[in-house]
Amino acid sequence: MKTFCPLSRQYAVIQMDPVGMVRHFEDPIALAAAQAMKPQKYLVYLEFPRDLSTPARPWFRYDVSLIGNTLRSEEPEYGITSEMVIPIHPNTYRTSDNRAPVRTQPPFPFDNCFHWIESGLIVRVRRKATRYDDANAYKLNFYEQMEMDKKFLPDHMRIEAFLRARADEAGEADLRLRPHTDSLPHQSFGSRCQSTSPGSDIESRLGDDVDSLPEGPGAPNDSDDTDDSDPASPRTLSPDDNSAADIVEAFFKMDILGFNVDDTAELMPLVDLWFELTDHLTAETIPNPMDLHKEHEEIMRIIHDARERAPSIRAPFIDNGVEIDYDALSSVASIDSVEFCRNERALVPPDLRLRYGLRLDDEEPASDPPSRPQPRRCHVLTVWRTFRRTTAKCLQAIVPWRNHRPPCLPYWS
Repeated sequence: MKTFCPLSRQYAVIQMDPVGMVRHFEDPIALAAAQAMKPQKYLVYLEFPRDLSTPARPWFRYDVSLIGNTLRSEEPEYGITSEMVIPIHPNTYRTSDNRAPVRTQPPFPFDNCFHWIESGLIVRVRRKATRYDDANAYKLNFYEQMEMDKKFLPDHMRIEAFLRARADEAGEADLRLRPHTDSLPHQSFGSRCQSTSPGSDIESRLGDDVDSLPEGPGAPNDSDDTDDSDPASPRTLSPDDNSAADIVEAFFKMDILGFNVDDTAELMPLVDLWFELTDHLTAETIPNPMDLHKEHEEIMRIIHDARERAPSIRAPFIDNGVEIDYDALSSVASIDSVEFCRNERALVPPDLRLRYGLRLDDEEPASDPPSRPQPRRCHVLTVWRTFRRTTAKCLQAIVPWRNHRPPCLPYWS
């Protein structure tokens, strides 16, 4: 099936585009540093989209989990062991608790791959000029997805118990099992471990990056605060409403409709995606998933330095006003997005405009298209009357109505 954005529960190959992530800065220093990077191609599993995908978006945010061809890298400081994996059939490796592998449709082309626990990352999947064709994609059905979540549940519980015990030993009053900041994309334990290692100050500097961004039209204003004493103002939430308020706030922060400018978007890896796994990777060339986190850290350093040199540069927009035709990008180019939306005829592909004689304001009149005979369309009432007559004749032949006709069938002869 062809879609303008990839669907979830599918395996794919991604490659980060460092140059595309810094191009909006128009900074030669950042551009040179990004060009010096050599990003690899990684095998991932598309968990679920974070946006209400529309053809006008230049990229789509996705939660992906990285796939490795070895057992998971151990992280003892987070309670993660190498056995916290799930093999992908035809991989026949059995863990200590004898977990059965997940099975894809069609069968997976590599026999040495594993799903790693806590290997998730939020990426921006770039929209293609042509639609994504997942006819050759390897997929998990809903049942296999649920089974995989069920198999990972004991590992999550062990990790949670380990972190609780470590927090109790350290005497921490405020337990945070999944530490992260709003300025950071979703990270695995591995990436958090690397970002908090000695000599790395990425996590502490990212908050400054977001603070340095110019305020958008939706930025909060202290002068707009409502007075709690005013009966017309919204009521103050009680402590009992905190949980519900947190859920609502988290939902709006997801911004699935794309109404807000995402100040953290430039920090998320911008990737190209392919479903043809064997065209880009082999069983032996699948890289270590931790290498992608290292690449991500490196490009975030470059973006941080570029943001310090140009704090007024706006973050990339999630909607660029470009539409997609039925199989390719629209040929209407170099036109302001507002005017593009106002002119309804510009939304029609050029070949369809020619066929139906539609013309833009600045477009030369085209020759009349060859006329084609149009089939005669039956009126709805004509079809309904024909149906009633036919039904009446059938009932008259089958049911002994004598001289009385059904009230719903006036055509009785």
